[in-house]
Amino acid sequence: MTVLHIRSKSKLTGNWTLKFSNLPVGILSILACALCLATANPVHAAGAAGSAPSIQPVPTQPAPSQDKPVPKTQVYNGTIVKDGTSYVLRASSGAVYRLDDQTKAARFDSKSVRVTGKLDDTTKLLHVENISEMGA
Repeated sequence: MTVLHIRSKSKLTGNWTLKFSNLPVGILSILACALCLATANPVHAAGAAGSAPSIQPVPTQPAPSQDKPVPKTQVYNGTIVKDGTSYVLRASSGAVYRLDDQTKAARFDSKSVRVTGKLDDTTKLLHVENISEMGA
């Protein structure tokens, strides 16, 4: 007579204890493979334990461009004036902005202009895309 004893799962190691007596080698191999497959698959293992497997998200680092918002192109009205050795835009609001394109700015010295560009808030540097004279 062939006897198969299945014991409960060990609380210490989490392994199942099996004892086979007088079973043919082929049956032992099949049972061993089935046991390995059942314990190797996390879905079956979690299902046997009564809880779903937890999947932890992999943390990612944000791209450097996400650290600060990208400035939008805006229009600034004011007067181009000389401040020391460089030209700045004195806006109609009273704010003063440094201009990155001094060659374009020099052509509009002391004139009321409309400057299109992107403002870097931290440095107050206006990246000039276009300068046009007001009323022209």
